[in-house]
Amino acid sequence: MIDNVRTTCGCTIVDWAKKPIKPGEFGMIDIKYDAISSGSFYKEIGIYYNGTDSPVILRIKGKVVFPYE
Repeated sequence: MIDNVRTTCGCTIVDWAKKPIKPGEFGMIDIKYDAISSGSFYKEIGIYYNGTDSPVILRIKGKVVFPYE
């Protein structure tokens, strides 16, 4: 069961199902990056769950290019 999902800043938004996931089933974590300026980004998301290897760290990176530049 996922207990919590933490991001490194307020510009990264996460949403996940708060219900337990049974063995053999799957769940999704929706991650959105709210870009306020152009340029490269690198963010980490900590997934805290009731397993022995908690937390798992997800890393996302990318480059934001606005069409008017």
